Formats: sequence, structure tokens, C-alpha cells
Amino acid sequence: MFPAFGLPTLPWPLYNGLLGLGLSEVAYYGDDGSILGQAGVFGQYQMFVDNPVGTFFVGQAMHFVNGIVFAILFGLIARHSLPGNSKTNSGNIQKGLIYGVIMTIISAGLLVPYAYVQGNGYGFFLFDGPDGWKLPAGILVWHLIYGYFLGALYQPDDE
Repeated sequence: MFPAFGLPTLPWPLYNGLLGLGLSEVAYYGDDGSILGQAGVFGQYQMFVDNPVGTFFVGQAMHFVNGIVFAILFGLIARHSLPGNSKTNSGNIQKGLIYGVIMTIISAGLLVPYAYVQGNGYGFFLFDGPDGWKLPAGILVWHLIYGYFLGALYQPDDE
């Protein structure tokens, strides 16, 4: 579809069909309220929970969706509030890097220790975890890369 960039064509009808099948999930209940059986694509979720390959791809899919959602939030809300000159390339990259640092603080300070590895003793900003400083540093590096490209690629002319 995009021969200049070499990007593949995505089968969106297939994805929409799978989503539709997942939304048509049916559960069969007994008289006492217990689930007797399930039908539908997402009723078989155990293949993702018990399978390391499945959990990897579910995690990658969630990061992909989060990347899209937070890019939209950057463009609609955060970009106008962050310091930096919106008229220059370096100013927009500065805004993206600041946004990446904010996302790192939220991720390493709140999400990972209190939602993902709750009760495992990872401590303040994950420094007490088994990897020490490496996990928060990795989170920072990847969010800075994301913020750099977000600021470099999104530079509207309407401001």
C-alpha cells in the first residue's frame, strides 16, 4: 500500500471481525449462577494467561494501544501546556522529551509498583527491585525515545 516506505498492508476487516466475535461473547449460566460454559474468541483467555508467548503478545498489544492513546493526548492536551517553542523543531522535541519524562514518573512511580508488581517490594521508583537502577533507567530511556519521536514527528503549523 505504501511502496515508498515499504509498509505492509494491514487486514483491517479481519481485525474488525475478531473484535466483533469477541464482543459477541456468550456465557452459559446454571440455575445457581455458576458458569457452565463459554463461547466466543475471548472466552478462551487462559491461552494468554498461562502461555508466556501469549502474555508477551498481549503486553506488546497493550503498549501499542497505549502509544497511540498517549500520542493523541500529547497532541490534543499536553503539547499546548508544556514549555518550549512550538515554532521550532528543537522546541517541539523539547516538549516531547518533557512528556516522556512525565510518562516515566507516572510509570515508574505509580503504575509499575502499585499496579503491575504490587506487594513485591520494589520500593520507591522501583530501585529496590531485583534489577536495582536498571529497570527505572530502562523505563526512562524508552520513554525519552518515544517522546523524542513524538515531538519530532508531530509539528502542526496551526499555532
